This record gives sequence, structure tokens and C-alpha cells, in this order.
Amino acid sequence: MEGWVRVVQGEAEAGVRQAEAALEALKAIPSRRFHLPIRIAIVGRARAAAGDLEGALAHYQSALEAGANTGELWYEPELLRLKAEMLVALPEARSAEAEQCLIEAIALARKQEAKFWELRAAVALAGLWAKLGRRADASGVLAPVHRGFAPELRNAETLLVELAA
Repeated sequence: MEGWVRVVQGEAEAGVRQAEAALEALKAIPSRRFHLPIRIAIVGRARAAAGDLEGALAHYQSALEAGANTGELWYEPELLRLKAEMLVALPEARSAEAEQCLIEAIALARKQEAKFWELRAAVALAGLWAKLGRRADASGVLAPVHRGFAPELRNAETLLVELAA
């Protein structure tokens, strides 16, 4: 995380080096491999923030593979969303591949009953489809997920108003 923070603060090279060194150190300690997919993704985020989209994409793919190897799959929908984000951000966007990642992310999030991951993937897919001129499809994927959050959002807004009074 410190490496990622350094990247965000403008120390891109040093931050990425620090994040990758920390990841390699963790990989060398068998007892520290718990949450490995997340830790790999953090290094991917550092690479993305430093402008290395291909490097970030490789880390997200590595994180997905680590999850498949260890059985630690709870973060998989978010990893697929991050991978899709990089695929779209590439100079030659790979929109079809990104779309498949996001569809898979939504399906996995639903299977896991992970509403937050489902919402993030649905927002990303709706955004992609909107850019591709598929506005009805975008609305169709996002509206039902949003409706699932509406009661909690209303409760939160009510509580915030009460707290501000």
C-alpha cells in the first residue's frame, strides 16, 4: 500500500518498485500468501496510477490466476472489473474483452451475493455500453442493481439528515 500511495503522490517509479518488492517478499513467506490476489491487485493499481496500463493488466490477470490457484475467489468480481477498466483504457481499447469481463463479474457477484461488487461491475458495464451507443442495454443492466440499493440509500440519507439537525 505504501508503494501505491507513493505513486499517487507523484513518486511513480519509486512507488511501483516499492509495491513490487513488497509483493515479492510476501510471496516468499508461505504464511503471508493469504489475500494474495488482493495484494497483487494493489500493485496493479500502482502500475495503473503510474501510467503503465499493460503492467497493470498483467497484474490483474496474475491476481485472477492466483485466486483460481488458491481458491480465494471472493475478490474475483472486482478483479475482473479492474481488468476491464484497463482493457478499455489501453491505447487500442479492447472493448469486447472488457465487456466479457464485466458480464462475468456481474454473474460472479450475483452468485456470491456480493451486492457492492455487482454494483461496481454494473456501473462499469453500463458506462462502457453507453460509450458504445447501447443506452438501452446500459440502463437495463444498471437499473435493477440500483433498485436493490435504493432502500439502503434512502435510509442512509434519512439518517444523515437527522444527524445534521
